[in-house]
Amino acid sequence: MSKRFFLLIAVVASVLGVAACGGGDGNETGGADLSEAETYKVGYAASQTGRLAIFEEVFLEGLRAEIAAINEEGGIDGQVTIELDVRDCASDPQRCGVAAQELIDKGAQFLISPCDVDASLPAAQIAEREEIPILNSCGSGSSFREQVGEYAFLNVYGTEAEGQAMAEFANDQGYKTAAMMTSNDIEYTQSIISSADDRFTALGNDVVETQTFTLDAPRYTSQATAIASSNPDVVMTSIFLPAAVTFLQNLRSAGYKGPVIGPDGMEGEELFSAGNAANDVSVLTFGYPGTAPENATNKFYDLYEEFTGKRPPLVIAALGGDAAVLIDEAVTDAGTTNPPEVRDALDEIEGVIAPSGEISYAGHEGVPAKDVVILRTNVPKKEFEFVERFVPEAVQEGGE
Repeated sequence: MSKRFFLLIAVVASVLGVAACGGGDGNETGGADLSEAETYKVGYAASQTGRLAIFEEVFLEGLRAEIAAINEEGGIDGQVTIELDVRDCASDPQRCGVAAQELIDKGAQFLISPCDVDASLPAAQIAEREEIPILNSCGSGSSFREQVGEYAFLNVYGTEAEGQAMAEFANDQGYKTAAMMTSNDIEYTQSIISSADDRFTALGNDVVETQTFTLDAPRYTSQATAIASSNPDVVMTSIFLPAAVTFLQNLRSAGYKGPVIGPDGMEGEELFSAGNAANDVSVLTFGYPGTAPENATNKFYDLYEEFTGKRPPLVIAALGGDAAVLIDEAVTDAGTTNPPEVRDALDEIEGVIAPSGEISYAGHEGVPAKDVVILRTNVPKKEFEFVERFVPEAVQEGGE
């Protein structure tokens, strides 16, 4: 989930300049037919510390659990062991770029980048230049491939699909007017609400108020007052934890008691620290036990518990499992560990059952077609309850 600060072009240029001094031109990792390969090297420029660690530590445990399961069955296609090399880049874009180059220099044939598209850009630019496929762990900025190139892939459905799903869910609930709470600081917050606004009005509804916030704001009283005064049927927002707690408290104090629809970044136990302000809140997320084809999420949760000794605290763990399954599937389909051929195979994946559900990349330009899952808060129990899962109509019609 892309909780990120805006990435300056100067940072990207700086990292690419450093990388150019240490690496050669083009792909130097090579590859081999699966019958001749012994290991497949996956490098992860992770955010084990810093602002993204709350998401990536869970993702990493899910990734490790699924890789261990694949390797126990003999590895990719039953014959090639996955070797994972993790480097902590502390949620810092420039350090993530340096880590990516180090991983490639150590022979990485596939890269995973931080849970944030902006923070991933330096690493992804390097991967693109070296012709190494790179999967963003759990960031959702829909413009990832557009900004990077054909070697870049998201692991989630993207901000445009998330905003469209918000609007379609609100419309299905019978809401005719909405207030929007957005931020122009980063793609995640801006893109979700821009997409939601477009889709909600396209469905014949009205946006009666739009307020903006900054990522470093201590409170949102003025925005909450304006939203409450507009008396909307529903509030849609891209604000995420921990700021979402303060926003909900400010919104309820301003007099708005109606439904709120928030992004994947609102999902987490911390939301319930808002107390009764968290009532009637729906959040979008990536999966939920008991709702995926072939009971895939439940099976993964059991695997995760066996591997770690605990149940997954967030569905982001399943995204780690998804990443491992996608790597296994792409390399198997390619029949080789050669990075460009693996990239091509990943780009054509269709209908793969992974821990979070069914995944397809074919025809979607690096942004997977996946179900959006809607959960609703149960404040007395301090838990989220399943509402529904669906692929937005706008995505099915080619809107993503």
